[in-house]
Amino acid sequence: MISMALAQIPWQYESSSVIDADSVTFLRQIVALVPGIIYVFNHETMSNEYSNRSIAELLGYSPEDIKAMGDDLLPTIIHDDDFDRIAGNVAEMQDLADHEQAVWEYRAIARDGHEVWLRSIETVFTRAADGGVLRHIGIAFDITAEKTAEANLHEVNAALKQQLVDGADSI
Repeated sequence: MISMALAQIPWQYESSSVIDADSVTFLRQIVALVPGIIYVFNHETMSNEYSNRSIAELLGYSPEDIKAMGDDLLPTIIHDDDFDRIAGNVAEMQDLADHEQAVWEYRAIARDGHEVWLRSIETVFTRAADGGVLRHIGIAFDITAEKTAEANLHEVNAALKQQLVDGADSI
């Protein structure tokens, strides 16, 4: 899993207060190449403080668009049918221990209006002075193809069950 791989990187700045240019370049390359949306969500402002370029590829919004949405972010991009559950999940992040992960699946609405199924893996990024979660970091992957295949499989199963029922009735 990517989050585990990132945790294994020997960050050179852990033992130093100075971050060298090579470390910054290395980290920027990782964030740019990860095939998912990396984001930092602020619980105080209910907005994203950071999103990588993948958000534009998957949802059509630039990182600047997402940041400019402020606290309208979730109501704007989360599907209406998933909004209450996701808002509850964000609140439940307060109970997450450090290094624990939360996994959510939900529909996002892209800039052009189409639905994109996402699976987000999130963890605490920073805590406030009172110990509550101030920010969480997450990575979201497009699982639309998986959800479409799952829905198609359910339809095929339902049709087969109906054929069995219809066949049994004709005997």
